[in-house]
Amino acid sequence: MERSQCDVLVVGGRAAGSTVAPLLAEKGYRVVLLEKARYPRFHIGGSLLAASLPLFERLGGADEVTAVGMEKWAAEFVSPYHDRPQVFHFAEV
Repeated sequence: MERSQCDVLVVGGRAAGSTVAPLLAEKGYRVVLLEKARYPRFHIGGSLLAASLPLFERLGGADEVTAVGMEKWAAEFVSPYHDRPQVFHFAEV
């Protein structure tokens, strides 16, 4: 195993880790990102909110995210206690 020195050790390369690591490196920190899973891998993730797009632009990946073409306009919540789903349209909040 190779030894290296860093200013910041990021443990986990999912959404938060893979976002903060390049932002810190951009600021001049020596960053090491550790992730135990092998990539690419099949993974069903959470949802992508439109408010995330400015961050993707800053990270340089907005075009790739937009090209996927999956925009999220609302969220629907279903309760196990009644049969009335609740829909929240993001344009209205």
